[in-house]
Amino acid sequence: MILSHGCRLNQSLEKVADHLIDRPTALNEISGHFALAVVLPEEDRLLLTRDLFGTRPLFYLNEESYFAFSSDLQSLTTLKSYNKSPNRSFLRNYVIYYHYDNVYTRYEGINRVPAGGIIEY
Repeated sequence: MILSHGCRLNQSLEKVADHLIDRPTALNEISGHFALAVVLPEEDRLLLTRDLFGTRPLFYLNEESYFAFSSDLQSLTTLKSYNKSPNRSFLRNYVIYYHYDNVYTRYEGINRVPAGGIIEY
């Protein structure tokens, strides 16, 4: 992956994170497949983002007592305090129209970071 200014991602992931923090629109300048989590402890923030085509998965669960994220959907369903229940709206749309929203998953409360999107927690 290469940033538009010539910085190779595999050489400096911190530079990519800095660009996203300073200028979220920098996401449009990154080419390649990625899912990133950028932790900003001094600001008490977390940024989750995916490439523009959404080729790498990134899921999150925002419960009352915690926030969790993973690139694997099933790992979030195994969390002890998560009540694994189906997202009926998602399943209905998928079965009837063979269509599903890019954000929701088959599990209630677990969502995808949208392709090319940034989630801030």
